[in-house]
Amino acid sequence: MSAYATNKPGLEKNTYYDLRVIYKGDESLQELYVGLFLNADIGCPTDDYFGFDKASNLLYFYNQDVVDGSLTDSTCLYGGNYIPTYGSHPPLLGVSIIDHSHNLGITATTLSQRFSDPTAPRLDVYNLNEFEGLWLDGTPQTIGGDGYNPSSTDTTTYLFTDPPNDSNGWSMCAEDIDYLNDISLILTNGGYPVEQDKIIDLTYVLIIVDDVALPCPDITPVIDALSMAKELPVSNQRINTKVASASVSPNPTKDQWNVILQESVNRATITDINGKVLKTLALQGKQFNIDSSDLPSGLYILQVVNNGGRTTSLKLIKS
Repeated sequence: MSAYATNKPGLEKNTYYDLRVIYKGDESLQELYVGLFLNADIGCPTDDYFGFDKASNLLYFYNQDVVDGSLTDSTCLYGGNYIPTYGSHPPLLGVSIIDHSHNLGITATTLSQRFSDPTAPRLDVYNLNEFEGLWLDGTPQTIGGDGYNPSSTDTTTYLFTDPPNDSNGWSMCAEDIDYLNDISLILTNGGYPVEQDKIIDLTYVLIIVDDVALPCPDITPVIDALSMAKELPVSNQRINTKVASASVSPNPTKDQWNVILQESVNRATITDINGKVLKTLALQGKQFNIDSSDLPSGLYILQVVNNGGRTTSLKLIKS
């Protein structure tokens, strides 16, 4: 992953994040999901709302009321500590996917805990339900109220899809949800097949818009900011993070691998499939040998790094 920003007027508060996913499995996948965990606290974490604009494929966050933190003195006591707040000027935040190998944006937004049970413990591991736009227990998200209605057939993969300033729409503001807890979300892109060595590139953008009228803000400024953010040519400026092509032979081997690259590298590591580093090699050049006599039979990962910090990974098999 790489992160960057620009000083272009109107975009200087945005940050961009390029994510590259390389599938190295031996079998094709029917469905791949990439989930981004978001805990977008706007200062005080207990008075934030969120929504999703389907037309612009934009997830946004805003303050529940006119003051971030306590309405009397804008303080925020959370977890036994006082949290810095924005006071009477909380911003509007937006998150979107503006570049993707499959031309897909956000395919689901899911809360990592239910409104109806805010005391339920959080999980450190999120399951497939949340990536598919379902509640953790497998119940579909539903339109209306807090999004949890097991008897409803009006299902959705996105929560709170109407503008907050639409008093008749479906938003946290219009529903007047008093959910004083730290909101955590899973923003998902996925549901597409991938083959071995397939590369998936995504570019996320985080947008900050100041001076919004609260409560129940007009989200037009953050939608306009997203349109401007898309003007930055992120695709053809993507940072090349991969070393030029490499080959390994023999592979499998009983005693030694011979590695040949198209450019010089200065170090390499060998890990097991769990990521444990087994060997670290200081190198110089485009070709080197790796002694495998001290390794048991199995699958290993070789990662090589060039002088510029670019990397590539290869599978090694010890017979």
